[in-house]
Amino acid sequence: MQSLRIRAATVADAGRICAIHRDSVIILCSGYYTRRQIDGWLEGYEVSRYRTAISTGSLWVADDGDIHGFVQAVGDTVTKLFVRPDRTMAGLGTALLQHAVSVISRAGHTRAYVEATTNSEAFYRRFGFTVVARGYSRHKNRAAKLEVARMQRTIG
Repeated sequence: MQSLRIRAATVADAGRICAIHRDSVIILCSGYYTRRQIDGWLEGYEVSRYRTAISTGSLWVADDGDIHGFVQAVGDTVTKLFVRPDRTMAGLGTALLQHAVSVISRAGHTRAYVEATTNSEAFYRRFGFTVVARGYSRHKNRAAKLEVARMQRTIG
């Protein structure tokens, strides 16, 4: 096994990223959201959607010869951070979040934002994020109306 590195995602990674996203949501979020919400959340998440994100250069993966998680940052916001369910609590989420915050900082932003799901809010709190608003996700599918916390952290 190679040492873990965070690298820019490539189009060849899209299938693995899609699988990690689905598995993470289905397994790690099942105690926080209903099956109907989860199914609605994942509706439309096809490999092509990740290829689009990859083409913008906003998606990075945790790779040690296999991909174990990914993060996306757009502007001043961490828009996605998912880790394989069997690799949680191994520092991957931490490494991915630190990378995304670094990218946001290098782009000149002084604050980083995230829309945290109920199950991930405590994770972001550990890294200095605080809740600035509560509401619902902006998924197009009405069944996927998920309670979320808009969180921010000062960078600097």
